[in-house]
Amino acid sequence: PPPPLSDLSRWFDYYDTDRGGSLDREEVSAALLHTPPFNHRGADSVRETVYSVWAAFDHDGSGSIDKREFCAPGGLGESLLAYTTQHHQPPPPKPAHTYPPQTTHTRPPQTYQPYQPAT
Repeated sequence: PPPPLSDLSRWFDYYDTDRGGSLDREEVSAALLHTPPFNHRGADSVRETVYSVWAAFDHDGSGSIDKREFCAPGGLGESLLAYTTQHHQPPPPKPAHTYPPQTTHTRPPQTYQPYQPAT
């Protein structure tokens, strides 16, 4: 099975299938489709995310990210890992029973007349 993204170095090596020492945008996009929680987002959404942040991590502008750029502190790997911890939380438990919403009844405002003693 693929290693978890939390093991950045192994994750990178696993998806560097041509053993070229770098991953391009399409390789990263394809790899993320097998990595929770990205695998629940759909190919277009994952690809759009990768393409939108790519320049921030491809420091040398080569069009690919080498293992050093991927695993560096603040690199693409850490950023993807931070995303997974923010977005991969189990849904809240459903309540055993849901009650209908309560309505509050309010009285219409009253106008008060000042007290006038009888003459």
